[in-house]
Parts: sequence; structure tokens; C-alpha cells
Amino acid sequence: MVNAWEWQYNGITIGTDTIGVDSVEGLDMPDIRVDENDRIAQHGTWLYADWLSARVITFTGDVTATSEAGFLSAVNSLRSMFTPQRDVQPLVYKLFASGLQYRIYCKPTRLKLPVDRAFSIMSGDWVGEFRAEDPRLFNDTEATLSASLTSGTGNVSPVNAGTIRTPHRTVFTGPGTDFKVTDVDTGLFMRVNTTLTAAQTITIDTWARTVVKQDGTNLYGFVTTDSQWFDLATGTHQLTGTVASGASGATKMDVFWRSAWN
Repeated sequence: MVNAWEWQYNGITIGTDTIGVDSVEGLDMPDIRVDENDRIAQHGTWLYADWLSARVITFTGDVTATSEAGFLSAVNSLRSMFTPQRDVQPLVYKLFASGLQYRIYCKPTRLKLPVDRAFSIMSGDWVGEFRAEDPRLFNDTEATLSASLTSGTGNVSPVNAGTIRTPHRTVFTGPGTDFKVTDVDTGLFMRVNTTLTAAQTITIDTWARTVVKQDGTNLYGFVTTDSQWFDLATGTHQLTGTVASGASGATKMDVFWRSAWN
């Protein structure tokens, strides 16, 4: 949890009295990726503008402290925050005291902390940059709904309160055979034709594009060829879970998602 005008990444919080943030660029909408191909023997082009570009977030701020030890500690905290990362981590922030807390999955790509005369009086300016492979701004709170599949079918109605499609995770818990989750609005579905015993699970992750068992076993080979990855559009949806056979009172479907903004 962060306060208004604070950002947290890799366990380090900025926007504080010691590590201040003066401005942030890159929280507005990223550019839309545009591809064009000329129409043969016709005026104009075929225009494709379906996806966002990567998001670049640039911070400008200052470091101040009342002691040399406090100042050097703050400088090292910044360096720790911007240590190169193999995998994306969430940059969590809040702009308003009563507003939502957001997260952006990103990696640090630049830190500039010039050493000048101001260092001798425990003051300095800094500029830092993060790049987000996925440009969406997500609600930091993950929502979840659950449906019993005892009868072989069950429904949940997730709400994406944002402005752009968002990924989701569907977790089926056995026992049962042949599991399927369908977006009723679009008719798109993911079906995994395998058998689970009691307490075994399948996780379908539409962001990572993975289908795995609870022990990490890759079940992608059991996904049917007519399945299609789908995200949740904005608003309320109905997702229907089904299990073809072998369901019991423990068989269920859990859906996890975060509302997303562009």
C-alpha cells in the first residue's frame, strides 16, 4: 500500500520527503502502433491500428537528507530500485489520497544521478526511466469470482471497470474431465481436454499464454485446436465454465482479473 503521490518498485518507495518526485511522464496513453500497406490499384491504404506501443515512464526528482548517512542511504535505495531485472515487476502507485492504486508491469532501464557540488550539502537531482512491455495500467487489487461446477456447468460475471481489454486467469479444480471456459458475449473459449483428480488444478493464463497444472506440468498440448485466447472487454461479462464428465461437489472454476486502462 502506498500513499498519494508515491511509487513503489522492488521494495523501494519514492515520492517521499527524502526521495522526492517532481514530475512523471508516460502515464498518459501510449502511441498506437500503426501499420499501413498500399491498396493495389486503389486509392489509399490498408490501415492497422489495433495495438498500443510500449509504455515509457520517466521520473524527475530530487534526493535530500539531513545527514550524510541518510543521504547516501537514499542514493543507494534509488540504485537498488533501478537495478537491472530479468523479469518484469509491478510499479505500484497512487495519484490521489482517495483514488485507486495502480500497477504497471515494467523494468528499469535508466537512472541518472549526477554527482555535483550539491552532494556536499546532501542534495541532488535524479532522472529514472522504466519501460513496460505491456502498456496497460492495471488496478493493483486483483478481483476474483468462483463458480461451482458440481452440475457440470457454472457462471461468473466479471467486471472490467477500465477502458481497455484485460487478461485473466481461469483456474479449474478437479475432479473432472474436459474443462472449458467460454466468453458468452463473443463465443470465444479455451478448452483443455484432460482429466483432473480431486484437488488437482489447471490454470489458463491469457496474459502469459500458458496452461499449466498445479505441479507446473505444461498442459498446452491438451488445448483443443478450436480454442482461442481471449481477454475481457470493458464492462460486465458472463464466463461459463463446463466440465464434460466426472464432476463432484469439489469441482469448481475460479476467475482472477484486474481492471485495465490505456
